[in-house]
Amino acid sequence: MVKKPTYEELEKVVIDLKRSERLLRERERKLEKLLSVSLVTIYRCEPNDNFPATFITENVRNQLGYEPHEFTGEADFWASHIHPDDAPHVLSNLANLFARGYHTHEYRFLHKDGLYRWMHDELSLIYDDDGKPTDIAGFWVDITERKRTEEVVQKSEERHRIILQTTTDGFLLVRLDGHLIEVNDAYCRMSGYSEQELLAMNISDMEASENPEEVAAHIQKTISQGGDRFESKHRRKDGSIFDVEISAQYQPEMGGCFFGFIRDITERKRTEEALWENAETVKALLNVCPDSIFMVNPEGILIAMNSGGLKRLGRSSDEIIGHHISDLIPADVAESRKAKFDEVFKSGKDIRFVDQGEGLYLDNIVFPIFSMKGNVEKVAIYARDITEHKRAEEDLKRTNEELSTAHRQMKMLSKRLVDLLEKDRQYIASELHDHIGQTLTSIKLNLETIHDQLKPNASKLRSQIKDVGKKAIQAIKDVKNISHGLKPSILESLGLVPALHELFDEAETDTNMNIKFFSRNVPKRFAPEKELAIYRITQEALSNIISHARGKKVFVNLTKKNKTLSLSIEDDGVGFDKDRVMKVSRGRGPFGLLIMRERAEQLDGEFTLESRVGKGTHLLVEIPL
Repeated sequence: MVKKPTYEELEKVVIDLKRSERLLRERERKLEKLLSVSLVTIYRCEPNDNFPATFITENVRNQLGYEPHEFTGEADFWASHIHPDDAPHVLSNLANLFARGYHTHEYRFLHKDGLYRWMHDELSLIYDDDGKPTDIAGFWVDITERKRTEEVVQKSEERHRIILQTTTDGFLLVRLDGHLIEVNDAYCRMSGYSEQELLAMNISDMEASENPEEVAAHIQKTISQGGDRFESKHRRKDGSIFDVEISAQYQPEMGGCFFGFIRDITERKRTEEALWENAETVKALLNVCPDSIFMVNPEGILIAMNSGGLKRLGRSSDEIIGHHISDLIPADVAESRKAKFDEVFKSGKDIRFVDQGEGLYLDNIVFPIFSMKGNVEKVAIYARDITEHKRAEEDLKRTNEELSTAHRQMKMLSKRLVDLLEKDRQYIASELHDHIGQTLTSIKLNLETIHDQLKPNASKLRSQIKDVGKKAIQAIKDVKNISHGLKPSILESLGLVPALHELFDEAETDTNMNIKFFSRNVPKRFAPEKELAIYRITQEALSNIISHARGKKVFVNLTKKNKTLSLSIEDDGVGFDKDRVMKVSRGRGPFGLLIMRERAEQLDGEFTLESRVGKGTHLLVEIPL
């Protein structure tokens, strides 16, 4: 028979239960508080389609922006928010969870702000007493920043790999025991080995230095000081030896490895040896040069000078080598030269300048001389005495000035000649028209009077007088034409274009030529001297075509473009050898062409003439308006 508990015993049990409930609630509150500030979100879901959530911790609000009830209130909430590219393999790989009871994966999940976050998800199955899975428990961790870092690192590694594979220098990553663990394509090409062959080798297998102890010392220096640069020799697969320059670096964080960039300097070494072998030849050539050639260090100390420089200074090599330039030349000149030398040391670029003093001119060229490290370690100076050349330049300058003055005078005389020629034309035209024309007209009238007074039976004399009258009429016409050619009145009254039309009409009437004349934008009137010049040039050119070219067609263009008037005259005549015709010899020459050129140049214009035998002639005149 079971003994019934007393009232005191029951009261004690109730008190213990309440105490346990209070402790449990306190632990639950602490756990909830810990979970709310944790970076891990804990959840629970059912192991069926779309895995509906039954529980999720409050901190999902901070992690993904959603309220817990959004996960538990919608059956496929979790599955529908996985990134579309990740969802297929995430859902299909959950089979691993049921096969092993545990699964982990990473995928992108849509945050409430519309952006995706990378989540690390670990899941475990919860079984009942019969071993049947009843729930899935898991936790999330936001790994977005880690993924971004990994992406940056991956891109950086890809960039470095591309750089290593595209550089022309070889690259080696070597363990401290000398075993190669990474090589680039450039070193494979350089050595003749494949990448697989090199990765199975030791750095000592490639070394072919005549002084391996020195190479070992450089390696130790690289390890102790973090880097070194030195030269060595490597052996190719075919056994040949090539010179290399190694830039080695060591960083402890690289896992006990050092790396080196390898540059093939075989050709450079050969060049250096050839230069060294030719040093004596160069020295001999420099000493043959009569000009001064010397070298100066950054402090202005002379370190070498050729025989030409020593001879000019009147000193021996022992007297100047090691001395400052100020000990050899005046202080002001030395200071100026030192400033020029310093400029070359600083810029690394050659300069040229001229020194003048005591009646002498020296043309100086200062060249930088670089060390193997690329620094300007000294400068070479080439100094040439150009005093006679300068004097010749000054004489030439004076001669040019005299020629320029003479040219101006000749131009003035030429203008005066053209003006006098035009004045003579006008005078002759006036004399022909006013005197000879009138005299011929009077003779014509007198002959007509005599003809009328003759007796009817004087038929023979009448006929003779009539013939003389006809000749007088022809002489009057000739005087009129000559006078008109010497002084075209239409040019003064109507302008250039009408005067040219009349000139071409008369030429076509008197000859069998066909003249095509085209004008555009030509002002109706402009400066009289320019109108007259264009007219006279055209008149002279037409006269030459009629007298010498024997052309059938003539094309004349007169156009104005911008502020320039252009006259182009082209014929299909026999042409001529311009170089031969333009020569003036023994008082004979193409004075008509020369006068045309002078007329154009007097008005600051240009005169161009092109002609070939059998190909016609083209004349172009351009005069500014």
